[in-house]
Formats: sequence, C-alpha cells, structure tokens
Amino acid sequence: MSFLACRPCGVPWVLKAGWLYKYVPRIKEVTFVVKVIADECVGCETCVPVCPVEAISMVDDVALIDQDTCTECEACVPSCPVEAIKSE
Repeated sequence: MSFLACRPCGVPWVLKAGWLYKYVPRIKEVTFVVKVIADECVGCETCVPVCPVEAISMVDDVALIDQDTCTECEACVPSCPVEAIKSE
C-alpha cells in the first residue's frame, strides 16, 4: 500500500492494487478516561511536565486534568509516585 497526496489540496490517497482510494483514518473510540483521585494526590507536581498537551494543572495542591485537552495518552499515569492518577 502506498500513500500519495494531492498537490493542490493535500488530501492523502492510498494506492492499493492499482486503484486510488481516498485515505480516511479510523478514529479510535476512547473507552476510558484518565482521572486524578484527589484524596490520594500529594501535590508533588511530577505529572504536570510529562503531559504532552499540558492538560494537567495544579489547583489547591491537587492535580487537575482538563478532559477537553487530554488525549488519554496515559503518559501521566506511571509518573505519579502515589498512583493517584488512574485510567478508568
């Protein structure tokens, strides 16, 4: 399978078995949410710099994840030393 791009518009196409198909990526449905358990968070801020989209902020010494910004990559989950961040 080969990928080609339309020069005027940049739309990706797939060349498969001699036929051109418009490439439409499948969107993965998110079936979980990354959450901070506030009672377990110690406010160490180790999760803040590991978030690639800067979705984590500290509010009253507790990590808060902006669910509209979060991409559910789970980079923050292993960074928490007290395991207060979980994906459910």
